[in-house]
Amino acid sequence: HETLPAMGVKLVFKDKKLCFDPPFEEVRKHYYKELKTFIMLPSKFTGVAGEGGDAKELFKKIVDRNSKALVVVFSQAEKLFRKLSEVGDKFEKWVALGSLDDIGAFVEENLKEVEDWENNLRLLKTRARDVDKLESEEKVDCITVDTRGVKSAAEEQLRE
Repeated sequence: HETLPAMGVKLVFKDKKLCFDPPFEEVRKHYYKELKTFIMLPSKFTGVAGEGGDAKELFKKIVDRNSKALVVVFSQAEKLFRKLSEVGDKFEKWVALGSLDDIGAFVEENLKEVEDWENNLRLLKTRARDVDKLESEEKVDCITVDTRGVKSAAEEQLRE
Protein backbone atom coordinates (compact mmCIF):
# COMPACT_ATOMS: atom_id res chain seq x y z
CA HIS A 1 0.00 0.00 0.00
CA GLU A 2 2.94 2.28 0.59
CA THR A 3 4.00 1.86 -3.06
CA LEU A 4 0.74 3.15 -4.51
CA PRO A 5 0.61 6.79 -5.64
CA ALA A 6 -0.14 9.28 -2.89
CA MET A 7 -3.76 10.38 -2.61
CA GLY A 8 -5.09 13.50 -0.94
CA VAL A 9 -8.44 13.73 0.83
CA LYS A 10 -10.03 16.57 2.76
CA LEU A 11 -12.11 16.12 5.87
CA VAL A 12 -14.78 18.83 5.85
CA PHE A 13 -17.90 19.81 7.72
CA LYS A 14 -20.75 20.77 5.41
CA ASP A 15 -24.52 20.54 5.58
CA LYS A 16 -24.22 19.75 9.30
CA LYS A 17 -22.22 16.59 8.53
CA LEU A 18 -18.61 15.55 8.69
CA CYS A 19 -17.55 14.10 5.35
CA PHE A 20 -14.61 13.36 3.12
CA ASP A 21 -13.96 15.33 -0.05
CA PRO A 22 -13.89 13.49 -2.40
CA PRO A 23 -16.50 11.20 -0.83
CA PHE A 24 -15.33 8.06 0.96
CA GLU A 25 -16.63 5.71 -1.75
CA GLU A 26 -14.84 7.65 -4.49
CA VAL A 27 -11.60 7.41 -2.52
CA ARG A 28 -12.18 3.66 -2.17
CA LYS A 29 -12.90 3.33 -5.91
CA HIS A 30 -9.78 5.27 -6.88
CA TYR A 31 -7.65 3.30 -4.43
CA TYR A 32 -8.81 -0.07 -5.78
CA LYS A 33 -8.26 1.14 -9.35
CA GLU A 34 -4.66 2.05 -8.47
CA LEU A 35 -4.24 -1.27 -6.64
CA LYS A 36 -5.47 -3.20 -9.69
CA THR A 37 -3.06 -1.30 -11.93
CA PHE A 38 -0.22 -2.18 -9.57
CA ILE A 39 -1.18 -5.85 -9.30
CA MET A 40 -1.54 -6.25 -13.07
CA LEU A 41 1.83 -4.61 -13.79
CA PRO A 42 3.68 -7.92 -14.43
CA SER A 43 1.11 -8.93 -17.05
CA LYS A 44 2.20 -5.95 -19.15
CA PHE A 45 5.84 -7.01 -19.27
CA THR A 46 7.03 -8.34 -22.61
CA GLY A 47 10.52 -9.44 -21.63
CA VAL A 48 13.59 -9.24 -23.86
CA ALA A 49 12.00 -11.40 -26.55
CA GLY A 50 9.71 -8.53 -27.55
CA GLU A 51 6.10 -9.16 -28.44
CA GLY A 52 6.43 -12.95 -28.61
CA GLY A 53 3.53 -14.81 -27.02
CA ASP A 54 5.63 -17.13 -24.80
CA ALA A 55 7.41 -14.33 -22.95
CA LYS A 56 4.22 -12.37 -22.35
CA GLU A 57 2.41 -15.47 -21.06
CA LEU A 58 5.24 -16.11 -18.62
CA PHE A 59 4.70 -12.71 -16.97
CA LYS A 60 0.91 -13.08 -16.94
CA LYS A 61 1.36 -16.28 -14.95
CA ILE A 62 3.09 -14.33 -12.18
CA VAL A 63 -0.24 -12.74 -11.23
CA ASP A 64 -2.11 -16.05 -11.50
CA ARG A 65 0.44 -17.95 -9.40
CA ASN A 66 0.25 -15.40 -6.63
CA SER A 67 -3.51 -14.98 -6.50
CA LYS A 68 -3.72 -16.48 -2.99
CA ALA A 69 -1.47 -13.70 -1.69
CA LEU A 70 -3.96 -11.15 -2.97
CA VAL A 71 -6.30 -12.03 -0.12
CA VAL A 72 -3.76 -10.44 2.21
CA VAL A 73 -3.47 -7.39 -0.04
CA PHE A 74 -7.22 -6.81 -0.03
CA SER A 75 -7.40 -7.46 3.69
CA GLN A 76 -4.78 -4.75 4.22
CA ALA A 77 -6.77 -2.44 1.96
CA GLU A 78 -9.83 -2.87 4.15
CA LYS A 79 -7.72 -2.14 7.23
CA LEU A 80 -6.60 1.07 5.55
CA PHE A 81 -10.23 2.12 5.00
CA ARG A 82 -11.10 1.32 8.61
CA LYS A 83 -8.22 3.57 9.70
CA LEU A 84 -9.42 6.28 7.33
CA SER A 85 -12.91 6.03 8.78
CA GLU A 86 -11.42 6.28 12.29
CA VAL A 87 -9.81 9.59 11.32
CA GLY A 88 -13.30 10.88 10.57
CA ASP A 89 -14.67 9.43 13.81
CA LYS A 90 -11.91 11.13 15.77
CA PHE A 91 -13.08 14.56 14.57
CA GLU A 92 -16.81 13.88 14.96
CA LYS A 93 -16.93 15.11 18.56
CA TRP A 94 -15.29 18.39 17.55
CA VAL A 95 -18.19 19.39 15.29
CA ALA A 96 -21.05 17.91 17.31
CA LEU A 97 -22.51 21.33 18.15
CA GLY A 98 -22.75 22.21 14.46
CA SER A 99 -24.83 19.13 13.74
CA LEU A 100 -27.64 20.26 16.04
CA ASP A 101 -30.73 21.70 14.36
CA ASP A 102 -31.57 24.05 17.21
CA ILE A 103 -28.76 24.72 19.64
CA GLY A 104 -30.99 27.04 21.70
CA ALA A 105 -33.47 24.25 22.38
CA PHE A 106 -30.61 21.89 23.22
CA VAL A 107 -29.21 24.39 25.74
CA GLU A 108 -32.62 24.96 27.35
CA GLU A 109 -33.21 21.24 27.66
CA ASN A 110 -29.79 20.33 29.09
CA LEU A 111 -28.60 23.32 31.10
CA LYS A 112 -30.95 23.81 34.04
CA GLU A 113 -28.75 24.82 36.96
CA VAL A 114 -26.06 27.49 37.30
CA GLU A 115 -23.57 24.69 37.88
CA ASP A 116 -24.48 23.18 34.48
CA TRP A 117 -23.71 26.53 32.81
CA GLU A 118 -20.42 26.94 34.67
CA ASN A 119 -19.25 23.42 33.83
CA ASN A 120 -20.10 23.79 30.16
CA LEU A 121 -18.45 27.21 29.86
CA ARG A 122 -15.27 25.76 31.39
CA LEU A 123 -15.50 22.85 28.97
CA LEU A 124 -15.89 25.22 26.02
CA LYS A 125 -12.78 27.17 27.04
CA THR A 126 -10.80 23.94 27.38
CA ARG A 127 -12.02 22.68 24.01
CA ALA A 128 -11.12 26.01 22.36
CA ARG A 129 -7.53 25.56 23.56
CA ASP A 130 -7.44 21.88 22.61
CA VAL A 131 -8.67 22.43 19.06
CA ASP A 132 -5.40 24.23 18.32
CA LYS A 133 -3.51 21.05 19.22
CA LEU A 134 -5.28 18.99 16.55
CA GLU A 135 -3.17 17.94 13.58
CA SER A 136 -3.80 19.75 10.28
CA GLU A 137 -2.97 16.61 8.38
CA GLU A 138 -3.17 12.89 9.09
CA LYS A 139 -1.46 10.19 7.07
CA VAL A 140 -3.07 6.79 6.54
CA ASP A 141 -0.62 4.77 4.44
CA CYS A 142 -0.72 6.38 0.97
CA ILE A 143 -3.70 8.63 1.80
CA THR A 144 -3.12 12.04 3.31
CA VAL A 145 -6.14 13.57 5.06
CA ASP A 146 -6.23 17.36 5.20
CA THR A 147 -8.13 18.20 8.39
CA ARG A 148 -7.84 22.00 8.25
CA GLY A 149 -11.44 22.39 7.07
CA VAL A 150 -12.96 20.47 9.96
CA LYS A 151 -10.56 22.13 12.38
CA SER A 152 -11.77 25.57 11.18
CA ALA A 153 -15.39 24.46 11.54
CA ALA A 154 -14.73 23.29 15.09
CA GLU A 155 -13.08 26.61 15.99
CA GLU A 156 -16.01 28.51 14.51
CA GLN A 157 -18.57 26.43 16.41
CA LEU A 158 -16.74 26.92 19.67
CA ARG A 159 -16.67 30.70 19.13
CA GLU A 160 -20.42 30.92 18.51
